[in-house]
Amino acid sequence: MRTDGLDDSSGLIRVASRPGARVGVSLALGLSFFLLGSTYLTLSEPEDVTSVIIVGGERLRAGAPAHLRVQARLQPARTAVPIELKALYLDGEPVTFEQRGDSPAMIGWKVPVTASDKVAITLVLQGKDSQKKVMIEQEVLRFTPDDAALKMITPVRLPKVATTHRVQVNPEQGDLVLGMETRLFLRVRSQSGAPVPLAHVHLKHRNLPSGELRLVTDKDGLCEFSILADQPSLRIAIEVRAGESLTKTDELIRPRGRLLTLDPDRPVTPAGEPARLTLRSWRPEIVATCDLLWQGAWIWSEQVKTKEGLAAINLGVLDPGRYDLQCSPHPIDPGETWASVPVFVDDRAPLEVLSSAIEEGGHVHPESMGFDPEAPSERSLDFLLALLRSEVVKPHVLISTRQSDLRAEKEERQGLQGWLLLAMGIVALVVILFVADILISHSLATRERMRAFAIEDLDDGPFGAGDDLLNLRELAHKRSMLRTRGMLLVFVLIGTLALNAAGILAALYLTQS
Repeated sequence: MRTDGLDDSSGLIRVASRPGARVGVSLALGLSFFLLGSTYLTLSEPEDVTSVIIVGGERLRAGAPAHLRVQARLQPARTAVPIELKALYLDGEPVTFEQRGDSPAMIGWKVPVTASDKVAITLVLQGKDSQKKVMIEQEVLRFTPDDAALKMITPVRLPKVATTHRVQVNPEQGDLVLGMETRLFLRVRSQSGAPVPLAHVHLKHRNLPSGELRLVTDKDGLCEFSILADQPSLRIAIEVRAGESLTKTDELIRPRGRLLTLDPDRPVTPAGEPARLTLRSWRPEIVATCDLLWQGAWIWSEQVKTKEGLAAINLGVLDPGRYDLQCSPHPIDPGETWASVPVFVDDRAPLEVLSSAIEEGGHVHPESMGFDPEAPSERSLDFLLALLRSEVVKPHVLISTRQSDLRAEKEERQGLQGWLLLAMGIVALVVILFVADILISHSLATRERMRAFAIEDLDDGPFGAGDDLLNLRELAHKRSMLRTRGMLLVFVLIGTLALNAAGILAALYLTQS
């Protein structure tokens, strides 16, 4: 006979009531709570998810190549990871594409001539563990010969100056490049804006040879010199003497922390011939991402690697017009390390092409355009090209899934945390029931000991006719406690097994993440 009164109970209840089973249940409950709690604490920190950012031009050109770049990153770690384009659709129709590289992925395809004014582009991207589908919309431009006639020319007014001559200094690259020796043009003009030839120019700065330099302007009022930009700003003292006139002034130039310079082999490339340029860097080897823009559309994109600080770029044969080539070591955000240069393709004389672009852009007063049309100097063409250099057009962010991916990860993580909190609440409930079972078991054991003491008292003398060791009320109460304890034992045992299974699954989740 069992001392706990469970002789008539089922086998499961009798097994659960054993002392060894109680110890096992206690350890199992502690283990499940530890596993669930550890998983909950781990989920308090966000898990890295893969997001993508797609950059490109602001628009597309019908019938021309189009390019964009896809960069995949782990968020919030912001670590770049490889990405592959599986399929590309234009307004729902599959398009043949070319991918170069995977971090970032450089995608190129050709826009159909019959494309609508605004197209929907769908990209199916494959990461390491998941596939993502994103859709973007872009406008489509169409070029007609009448486009140039629509440009308005804004007349330029000459500002008043206190000096006898107008002295301007223009770096060849548009700005001084910090850490590199840069070519600069100095032009002397009269009050009316006309170039002043044969003017004597005296420059003073510690970075010049012997601290000073003497030059004479040519027929276009131009002279040139080079200087090393090795400090945050350079103030060059300038003295100009033309006949009896004397002008003393200075020029403050602030270099920019660029890494690259771009120079075309020819200021204007004849139509039907490939456009070639040279990329320079003060680092021996660097990989630069270069984009060719036409009115905001990316029609060419490549990664160029310098060797001994130099790299040749061949854009191939382009349609007549103006393009802008820009290069940067960073494929997504060029920062301050970029270089840009206009690329002109035209059959007209280079001076005519550059002068037209100057007039259309409103850069120079007409009086200042007194260059010799018959025999323009190479210096004058380079000077005009320097005036036409523009700031880099940063890649247009077409779509970024960072915020939506982080929000989805947070919602999923909070959902898992809710289930874990529920499981830990069930663990607490099972612990309470387990304690209740221990109290009931202790009460039953006490009753059995009292009953055993009463039976031993039989040896001391007979009982009366109305005497009984346990009356009917006590027997009913005992049977009720036995049934309650049996139910508690079954619930505790099954709940412990289920919670341990949940804890093991949580541990597997921890190891996989």
